[in-house]
Amino acid sequence: MERSSGNGGNKRNGGISPGGAKVTSPAVLKELFRSRGLQPRRSMGQHFLIDENILHKIINAAALQEEDFVLDIGAGAGAISLAVAAKVAAVVAVEWDRGLAGLLEEQARARGLLNLRVVRGDVRRLDLGKICRESWQSIATSREGAGGAGSADSPGSAESAEEESAPRAAQQAPGAPGAAAAPGPTGPEGGDRPHAAMPPVKVAANLPYYLTTPLLFKLLQGTLPLKQLVIMVQLEVARRILAFPGVKDYGVLSILCRYYTEPHFLFKVSRGVFYPRPAVDSAVVLLDVLPERPVNVKSEKLMWSLVSAAFQKRRKTILNALQKVEGLGKEEWERLLVSAGISPGCRGETLALNEFANLSNMLYNEKGVFGFCQQVQKREKEG
Repeated sequence: MERSSGNGGNKRNGGISPGGAKVTSPAVLKELFRSRGLQPRRSMGQHFLIDENILHKIINAAALQEEDFVLDIGAGAGAISLAVAAKVAAVVAVEWDRGLAGLLEEQARARGLLNLRVVRGDVRRLDLGKICRESWQSIATSREGAGGAGSADSPGSAESAEEESAPRAAQQAPGAPGAAAAPGPTGPEGGDRPHAAMPPVKVAANLPYYLTTPLLFKLLQGTLPLKQLVIMVQLEVARRILAFPGVKDYGVLSILCRYYTEPHFLFKVSRGVFYPRPAVDSAVVLLDVLPERPVNVKSEKLMWSLVSAAFQKRRKTILNALQKVEGLGKEEWERLLVSAGISPGCRGETLALNEFANLSNMLYNEKGVFGFCQQVQKREKEG
């Protein structure tokens, strides 16, 4: 599927054409906000990237190809979305703020970026899989010159998209073999010749800082077929993503990212390249989605319940942290831990992913045997 940029978006300058404002310029951005009665909302994590060098480093890190499909979350005024849309087949930009969503639509139309769809809504409640499939189909069937950038009220928008329940622990691997890829629609002029199926999605985003952890859970544990994520996050969060067992930054987020992806720290970003200036520095992280899980787990739901319990109270020993989890008492947990080669006196922050996986598998087997014995006892009493 070809990219469309009807009024000549320029690849060399990140898609900034004479018809669009330079949204990475502080002066231009302030004027755009002033003319629309907008104000950055710090409480919503609205800090806008105003450095072209950092923008190009993010774009380069994503290794974009013309056939790529990119998702931008917390798109804001569109620094990333507008630059990316000039280089790839399709972009979906999710933005909660109505005023910013409207501004981004306006800038996309000014550049003739027909392959950019703006979706307004709370990303935590949106069905991203459905939105991306519908957007891909819509863009694939668009004829050159037929309309402008996607409307926030069009199919796939927050208003028309079905809301999604909270992220679940056990779902199909994003990007894994067999992950859903929506078939393309019949071409408008091609009879029975269909467009290409929706490819795995790349995420390129300056994630809203207050939503980073729940968003990563939603993305990595969801059904959207993902290929990679190039994301800007707080420097502290980047350290947590990359942390290894035994350090203070190691936790649930570390295990989540290593279970689904291979994480890489790319570069630090100074707080001075944002408007308004945040209180902390940032970092850009690359998460390459793994084609297969690095460990064998019989029940992901069970494993995540153990991981969650282990880090709820970090000062507790693993034995005390797991008491009453899955209905097992202290003696049963001590036996299981010893059998798994884990010291009952250690803390959860010292356990690696493979140790949590092994422990959860042993518990899974234990619960299976225990459940079978209960059924036999019940039948004996009834018979």
